[in-house]
Amino acid sequence: TGGKALVVKKPPPPPAEVLPLAKFVDHRKSLGGKSFHLAELKPKSGEYSVPPSVTVPFGTFEKVLEDPSNEDFKEELEELIEEGDWAKVRAFVVEQMSIPKSLEDAVVKELSSVGAPLPAGADWQRAMKGVWASKWTDRAVSSRRQMGVPEEALTLAVLAQPVAFAAYAFVIHTRSPMPNAKKDDVLVELVVGLGESLVSNSPGRALSATVGPEAAAIAVHTYPSKPDGVFTPAAGTHIFRSDSNGEDLEGFAGAGLYDSITVDECPHSSIAYADERLVFDAAFRGALLRKLFDLGRLVEENFKGQPQDIEGAVDSAGNLVVLQSRPQV
Repeated sequence: TGGKALVVKKPPPPPAEVLPLAKFVDHRKSLGGKSFHLAELKPKSGEYSVPPSVTVPFGTFEKVLEDPSNEDFKEELEELIEEGDWAKVRAFVVEQMSIPKSLEDAVVKELSSVGAPLPAGADWQRAMKGVWASKWTDRAVSSRRQMGVPEEALTLAVLAQPVAFAAYAFVIHTRSPMPNAKKDDVLVELVVGLGESLVSNSPGRALSATVGPEAAAIAVHTYPSKPDGVFTPAAGTHIFRSDSNGEDLEGFAGAGLYDSITVDECPHSSIAYADERLVFDAAFRGALLRKLFDLGRLVEENFKGQPQDIEGAVDSAGNLVVLQSRPQV
């Protein structure tokens, strides 16, 4: 490996089976950057909201492995890891690992207590195990090897929250990365529906615009053209998000290496841009982009002025939901 190995801090033993959002800051060392930065967001007077969230802390997967119910599973998993067939390893974790009842009960109880109950009969365990299993995606394994991170040093917390009913999803770069950008310019990207189509390499483009302070004109770089959008199922669903101890580290962008998985599949459907206000209604578009500029500044202030990449959603009533904010790299 070139350069010095990445140092991944060993977390303390899990302080509880599941931690609600209100306890994230107290147990900062037991959860990853996604959870912690979410807890640091403090909407003052309803300018935006943060989804009700709970996290299954670092070390839980390893603890579950030691449960007597997983004795044979653990032995076989070790053999499969030795063989290095990563697709097999992932499928084995999802299909065969057993989740102790106390952990199941804690996930259900804590999500209810934060106001985001799981629907009865939802197969959420598969989503949680799928996140744990993503420790062994090909990309993740080769990234760890390249960075000199020992297999056992990397651990995944799992952040669980309801999926927003998004009319639009956005990413705000509070300091525009565009060439020739002015110091106060913000770059906003917007898609119709959920953010999956924004972060995935699906064909077409997002709306991309530079927004400057109050009087500055808004410069639209590209109009939205992704043929398909991803939408929240009508009855709603939850997402289980990977939150590893190998992300947001100095000199290493680990984001996106590990998976986030919805409990129910989110339907894809084609977008009729002829009826889309983002495209034909300049006043609506301008007002929304201006609102997102203000949100970016508000969140940046929350992090002592450090430039942020902010991901979120605009719901059907026009309310803003912030799903993630991390320091811009």
